[in-house]
Amino acid sequence: PPRTDGAIVLGIGDENSTDITPYIWREDALSNPVVAYPPPHAPVWQVSPPLVDGFTVNYDMLKENVFGAAFEAALIVREPVLTEFVQMQRYAGTFINEKAHVEYFEEFGNVKGNRTSFDHPHSVMVQPIFRDVLDRNSPIVGILLCSLAWDRLISDLVTEGSIGTYTVLSNSCGESYTYQLQKESADFLGKGDMHETSWDHMRVEVPLSSYLSNNTVFEGGHCTYTLFIYPSDAVRDEWESNTPINFAYAVAIIFVAVTVIFFIYDGFVRRRNKVIVKAAARSKKIVAGLFPSNV
Repeated sequence: PPRTDGAIVLGIGDENSTDITPYIWREDALSNPVVAYPPPHAPVWQVSPPLVDGFTVNYDMLKENVFGAAFEAALIVREPVLTEFVQMQRYAGTFINEKAHVEYFEEFGNVKGNRTSFDHPHSVMVQPIFRDVLDRNSPIVGILLCSLAWDRLISDLVTEGSIGTYTVLSNSCGESYTYQLQKESADFLGKGDMHETSWDHMRVEVPLSSYLSNNTVFEGGHCTYTLFIYPSDAVRDEWESNTPINFAYAVAIIFVAVTVIFFIYDGFVRRRNKVIVKAAARSKKIVAGLFPSNV
């Protein structure tokens, strides 16, 4: 039957009506589901992995402040945009399968201490879906939301030569998180910029906005991200070695030893030559005495 409260009712069969909310809804101040009104709407529909609770279907994502602002930005720039950092714990058990999320983070091996995988930084990419996929000027008929766990990107930076390197993930919305690369994982240090400032002069800046076109209008509601990479005292200690100095000392000692041996040898040769010369002189006198030339 038609509703009189402004709800948009979807054609859902009786067999699913107990699991899926049959109208587009939002939460009121007391977190109770109420009709989402007025339009426009962006109800949750297809989700992967599957939703834990079918009740989440038809929840109006535009009523979430962060997603609503990003959607407004996507309408203007007509390109995919990234939200600010999102606290995904809020969506555990509804939009996000908590067990699958934990298992996904086990691959990175960096969830330590009292933190959970939801404490690590996440953002959501909002991709407008156009009626004509090849024409960005055609009407937007849908939204694709993609949850992005930044650990996936940071973990790919781990190499044998990167141990101790700080990576600071920062966005244009004034937020940042810090990781430190270790032998087998990128350790999450927490919110804020925690790198060693004595290495600022060796910073490497990596923009993460290649998905945007050159003429993108930067409106509010979405953030662009940059990765700042810094060395550290640990990196210096890893690569700094006394081996060159030790080799230099060894070469110098060998050179001095060879020089000393040369002078000792030269002294022996000189002494021997003096003895030979003296002996020759005595022999000459003896011969001259036995065989005088004026006989």
